Amino acid sequence: MHPTHRQKFDLTDRLALITGGSRGLGLAMARGLAEAGAEVVLNARDPAATEAAAASSAPMASPPGPCPST
Repeated sequence: MHPTHRQKFDLTDRLALITGGSRGLGLAMARGLAEAGAEVVLNARDPAATEAAAASSAPMASPPGPCPST
């Protein structure tokens, strides 16, 4: 049996940083990556728009704020 699309694209335990993630293609990509299991961090120029995007996509969003340095 062939693996499904979701099995091929499993991002569980992965972190995705999306620049321009407050709207448009960036937000769509962030939602898709979150659906595939990634923890998603949004980054954009407008903090209010970024917070609104994170709130509208609660299952995928980390709290707004600076990224921790690792």
